[in-house]
Amino acid sequence: MFNINDFKTSHIVAVKQQESTIQIWPNPAGDMIEVFCKYENQCDKIRICTPKGLILKEIDNEAFPCKLSVKNFSKGIYVVEVIVKGVLYSEKLVVN
Repeated sequence: MFNINDFKTSHIVAVKQQESTIQIWPNPAGDMIEVFCKYENQCDKIRICTPKGLILKEIDNEAFPCKLSVKNFSKGIYVVEVIVKGVLYSEKLVVN
């Protein structure tokens, strides 16, 4: 059995929200999106995935800004993953 006194708590002093490295425009999207990266000219990989992680589109070694068609995607929420120099960045994408 657990004793409540066995648990320790911590206190958060500050939360700093980081500005995103990648940007998707427009978001919400219709037929096309553009993916931008603030600090790099090219990425290793771009993926568009379902929230469950199923990869729907994948592109290697693409220059920024990158235009991608989403016209065949159903309306809903997706995740855009961008790998730049081995670091994974992700952003939510809404397709209308």
